[in-house]
Amino acid sequence: MPRRRSLPALVAAFLAAVLTLGLLPAAPASAATAAPTKVVAVPGVTQVTVEWHKVSGASKYQVQVSTSKSFKKPKKVSTTSTRTTVKSLKVRTVYWVRVRAGSGSWSTKTSVTTTTRSPRYKEGVKVVGAGTDKVKLTWPRYAQATSLKIVASWDNSYVYNGGKAGTSGISASRTWTTSVPVTRTSAVLTVPAKWRALMGSRGTAPVFVRLYAKNGSVSAQSVTAFGYPSAPARTGHASDDVRFATWNVESSTASAGFTYGGARPDRTWDDRKAAVVAGIRYADADVVAVQEAAASKASGYQYQELARKLSGTYASAVPIPTVEAKATASSRTAGASKSDHLLVRTSAVKILDSGVHSTYTVSGGVKWDSSKFDRWFTWALLQSKTTGAKFYAVSTHLEQGTSSTVQGMRKAAMKGVRGYVESKAKAAGLAGVPIVVMGDLNSDTRWVNGPQVDMVKAGYTSATNAAHTVRRWDTTSNHHTGSADDGYPTKPYRYAYTGTRIDYVLVKNGSGVDRFVNQMVLTSSGKFDERYRGSDHNLQWADVRIR
Repeated sequence: MPRRRSLPALVAAFLAAVLTLGLLPAAPASAATAAPTKVVAVPGVTQVTVEWHKVSGASKYQVQVSTSKSFKKPKKVSTTSTRTTVKSLKVRTVYWVRVRAGSGSWSTKTSVTTTTRSPRYKEGVKVVGAGTDKVKLTWPRYAQATSLKIVASWDNSYVYNGGKAGTSGISASRTWTTSVPVTRTSAVLTVPAKWRALMGSRGTAPVFVRLYAKNGSVSAQSVTAFGYPSAPARTGHASDDVRFATWNVESSTASAGFTYGGARPDRTWDDRKAAVVAGIRYADADVVAVQEAAASKASGYQYQELARKLSGTYASAVPIPTVEAKATASSRTAGASKSDHLLVRTSAVKILDSGVHSTYTVSGGVKWDSSKFDRWFTWALLQSKTTGAKFYAVSTHLEQGTSSTVQGMRKAAMKGVRGYVESKAKAAGLAGVPIVVMGDLNSDTRWVNGPQVDMVKAGYTSATNAAHTVRRWDTTSNHHTGSADDGYPTKPYRYAYTGTRIDYVLVKNGSGVDRFVNQMVLTSSGKFDERYRGSDHNLQWADVRIR
């Protein structure tokens, strides 16, 4: 009599028969058995860095490196990452590399040769705008790098470590560092929020970058490159544009003694005034702010003469009889100076209101250097005859100097000027209308918390952030060789990176800037065209959308 099998045994036998006959589908293969792709092996000194694309479902990878293409006696590394470095290899030796996920299929074999060479110095580094407060950096690939870092700052001197190849010693308070895979040839950098008033899409400074690569213990760095974040978006149309210009025309008293022994023309006001007039007409602006156009009898009524020579096209925003400096000097200042004025193209812009006001009295009682003058500023409420849009314009000139007292004066003065004009707008029922502040602020990136940065923090945008720019990175004051030429070089000085910017057009409540120009009119040989070069500063102008 045959022996009866138990129920569990019968069930097991049935399932085995079903699987044998293929009546049930086999279990799906694990996704982790797929072979890794895009395997890249980067050689180093006695090491190889391997990187690959993630395999879906994989929790662990195995990397093998061998001098044998058949992978005899390989070095084995297990990792949960998609990047690892295999060390303790021989130099100048060909190694084969392969990767698998879990116990799945091996990737395609890749060969790589270890080296003793350091990462090479890189040229061809470029920086361009990549969006609001962003730049895109591109560079040729480092073939012998095992690690790669990007150091960025607002100043070219901060991203360079004085002849050392590595990043040690670079100030963390003035830079930010981004590590990127050595296989990359591009990266998008976002300006940290704390520095956007300085080098963001509304600020005035570029973003400087430098690459630092390592191959084992050997380091190399790239050329320094710079670029600007993308300008803010514009609204409205080009027909809304009002052109604003600002120019420190240098006072008649400041240049009275400039001579060059007959080798060059003198630079007295009489020698320069025709070129100042020609330079203003060349810019063809609707609103012109001038600084150091002295209005006193001692100066020969410099501003009054300039306004007279431009009459017919331009009118003084403030009636000429009221601009002469007759104000009584404060006991805390060296005296009053009315040298900052506004000229308006009468065919394009209507003057609705205007005035000249003491800068000292709006500075909030800040400590004042008694050797410095109270430089009065000019303001005006204007209206575009094309669109009917109303806006305010200001011409101002802040004190020169590097002492902490003068720095405090500049910041307080700028705060007072903008507060005064914004209060005027509010009192007139025009809160929110565009305000354009122009002038020589005597502040650059040496003062990372200077008045130009304060203005951006207060809602203003530098007009250098335009859709199109000309010589944006050049200096606005030609004094790099001033000890030899009083700020009148034959040709523009060629800076390694960017020149000094102390002259600004700053816009609040505008609708974007179409074009910005640092005006340097040159001859075909690259020399300053003396017919238009009437000052040691360069005229700055911008087409601003006013709606």
